[in-house]
Amino acid sequence: MLAFFVKPLCLIVASVSIWVVWTAPNSAARDDEIAVKEFKPLGVTTSGTNLAKRVPAFTFLLEALLIIIQDFSRVPSPIPVTGHPSLQVFFGALFLFLAATIRYRCYAEMGRHFTYEISLLKEHKLIATGPYALVRHPSYTGILFATSGIALIWGAEGSCVKSLLEVLMREEELSGWMRIVGMLSAAILGAFIAWVCSFVIVVMARMKKEDELMKKNFGEEWVEWEKKVPWKLLPGII
Repeated sequence: MLAFFVKPLCLIVASVSIWVVWTAPNSAARDDEIAVKEFKPLGVTTSGTNLAKRVPAFTFLLEALLIIIQDFSRVPSPIPVTGHPSLQVFFGALFLFLAATIRYRCYAEMGRHFTYEISLLKEHKLIATGPYALVRHPSYTGILFATSGIALIWGAEGSCVKSLLEVLMREEELSGWMRIVGMLSAAILGAFIAWVCSFVIVVMARMKKEDELMKKNFGEEWVEWEKKVPWKLLPGII
């Protein structure tokens, strides 16, 4: 009986974690709060982050609900899912929990200075504590773990997303409203994947731009921090 709850619990943890990862800790900075502002790049917008958290969270919660209904009512789910726990789903949820923890620590360390814009607020200080003592861009490390976690869960055998895509490839099995729902879901997933791909490109540009901005404004203090923390995303790797 305990095994029955493992996968739904993992999916709920994953859903809450992705919400933490992509929920901005602060409202957008007002113009009178900003000392230096570079640009607000494509991809890091409220609509973009809403897509990034709502699509995975919805699929995780939907899968958990389908598993619970299917196992308790013994009625087959319209989307074939399995409640059997797997290491892939467990590690996916673990990656997402780790991502949420990293991002939350970044929010706590940066406080009001954490913004989606590449900018420095008035009285901005160089933060070199917490996760920033390990890598220079830990918030992006969190996103890296989150994206990996989503991919693990979505790609697991018997997952809601994988099963839906497999059914869509056998279109004759769908009829009526299920076909419409399936095609709409596929379109949303496609938009999400396209957004993730574009965001990877944006992140690479942001890291370079952020380093340039910090070096320009903090000078020798930033240079010393870079010597102590040479890694951008993963300690000892990159």
